[in-house]
Amino acid sequence: MIIIIADVDEVAALLDMDEARQPEIVRPQTSGPCVHLDQIATDDPEEVQALGVACRHPAGECPHMDNPEITCPIHDACEAMYCVMRARDECEAEQEEQDAAMAADPEVLAVPLSSEATPVPQSDYVLAAPQDPRGPVADPGPLRTYVVEPGPEFPDPEPEEEASYEPTRRQNIPWTADEIASVAAADSHSQAVADFRAQFPDSVRSDAAIKTQWWKQRSLGRQRPPEAPPAPTPDFAGDTVPVTQCDEAAIRRPRFKVGDRVRISHPAFKGYTGTIRRYYAATENYLTHIDGTTDTTWLSEEYLEAA
Repeated sequence: MIIIIADVDEVAALLDMDEARQPEIVRPQTSGPCVHLDQIATDDPEEVQALGVACRHPAGECPHMDNPEITCPIHDACEAMYCVMRARDECEAEQEEQDAAMAADPEVLAVPLSSEATPVPQSDYVLAAPQDPRGPVADPGPLRTYVVEPGPEFPDPEPEEEASYEPTRRQNIPWTADEIASVAAADSHSQAVADFRAQFPDSVRSDAAIKTQWWKQRSLGRQRPPEAPPAPTPDFAGDTVPVTQCDEAAIRRPRFKVGDRVRISHPAFKGYTGTIRRYYAATENYLTHIDGTTDTTWLSEEYLEAA
């Protein structure tokens, strides 16, 4: 068996046939892309070359023009051209109707909405000049030219109002003598806050500020310098040099020893008792632990008495 691969012309030449046989369509196409599409050739007409694709159907006329199931770019192009031509014919027909209507009656304006549109008189579209209800207006006379000075591009800023500031919690408000006295008279920082709120209910001071002022007053009381000893007096008449006088309290210092129990008369701890922890000779103060609390503070001898 011999297998020959050749086209139609080659087979016709091989079989000594005068004319090449055209392919026969055994079963017509019903859907999908058209199988007769081919590339354009140089000998195709200009309108075919403009489409960019050629139809090589054996019958010469495509039978798929009315079948939407078959996809064909030539069919789409022809359909678009047909729609354009139909729209152009409709526009020309309407234009002819308008021209005929205008020629028959110039006072009638034909509306090109449809062939059945009712003509509307043109006078209905003319707007009359507005009438003044006060009557006719006199002639203003010849026109005059006025020069208007341009105003400033940016208006002058208005004066700003002076801002009023009210004291807030974060501002440094000086303490008055009455406020300091109210805080210093308290026995504890919590009592200082309560007494201050009761005496100054409208104050904006925070609890932390009141406690800080209370501790400050306590520190000032501890750091107060000791009073100067009284001037010595003569032991007998005619005594001029007090060589025989001495400060008995100095001889007995420190008056309290470590571990002694004392009663406190300082305003910050008035009514409390404590225990002596240490004595500092330079300032003559005692480091005292306050009973019932965790506080330990320096107190001078004048605020202590034996318990």
